[in-house]
Amino acid sequence: MSWGYAKGNEMNAIGQVRVAPEHEVHVVRSASDNAALLERGVTAHVAVSCLVQPAPGDEVLVVAASGRLWITSVLTRESNTPVTLLAPGHMVIAPEGDLTLKSDSLHVQANTARFVLDEILHFGRSIVAHLSTAKIFAGVLETLAERVLLQSRHSYRLVEQLDHVRAGSMDHKADGVMHIAAENMFMTADNAVRVNASQIHMG
Repeated sequence: MSWGYAKGNEMNAIGQVRVAPEHEVHVVRSASDNAALLERGVTAHVAVSCLVQPAPGDEVLVVAASGRLWITSVLTRESNTPVTLLAPGHMVIAPEGDLTLKSDSLHVQANTARFVLDEILHFGRSIVAHLSTAKIFAGVLETLAERVLLQSRHSYRLVEQLDHVRAGSMDHKADGVMHIAAENMFMTADNAVRVNASQIHMG
C-alpha cells in the first residue's frame, strides 16, 4: 500500500522540505476503542482529535504520520450504530456560556458522580429513585407538598430541641402499645377531654 502526498509542501525552519501527508478515505472493517481494521487489511489508530468511535462500515479519514496510520475523523455512517464519543483519559467540558443537553431520553452511568452546584432548579412531573442508602446533610430543609406519604418498616426521629407540629386535625393509632413519657406533661382542650378504656390507672 502506498500513500500519496498533498500539494503545497512547506519549508521548515532550517530550509528542508517538509512533506505534508495526504488524507485518504477508507472504510472500517472492525474497530476497537483505540484502533480500527480498514478494508485494505491494515490497522489504523484512532487519533485524539477523532472524538467519534469508528464502527464497522464507517467511512473515515486516514492520514499517515510518525510511521503510523491515524483516523482523524469519521465522515459517514450508514448503519444504525449509536454514535459514541471518545475521551482518552479525563474529559472536561468548559463552555464560557450555557451548556444545554436536549434529548428524548437521557441515560447517565458512572461508578461515582459528584455535583458541585450553587443552586439546583428542577421542573418536572415526577421523580422515581431506587436507592440502597440515602443521606442528606443540610442547614435548612423545607418541603412543600399537597400530600406526603411515608411507608417504612421502622421509623426513628431524633430532635435535640423543639419538635413543633401544627395541624387542623391529628389522628394517631397504634395496633400495639403507645407509650408517651415526659418530665412534665400538659394536656388542655377548649371543650372536652375524654379518656376511654376498660381499665384506667392513674398515679
